[in-house]
Amino acid sequence: MYEPNIRALAVHLTQGQLLPLARIAQLIDDLYGLEVSPATLSTWIEKPARCCDESSASGP
Repeated sequence: MYEPNIRALAVHLTQGQLLPLARIAQLIDDLYGLEVSPATLSTWIEKPARCCDESSASGP
């Protein structure tokens, strides 16, 4: 299992910095020595999005 901070970094780099998944996978490998596939990154991005969708659906 990967550290939550690495997952958060991946989400930030895709959603905030608009980097492609393959580039982020390479960056994580270069920085941390972790081989992460673009498919794994995609799953990490979908999870926070589902969380936000559920919380916004409940309303204020």
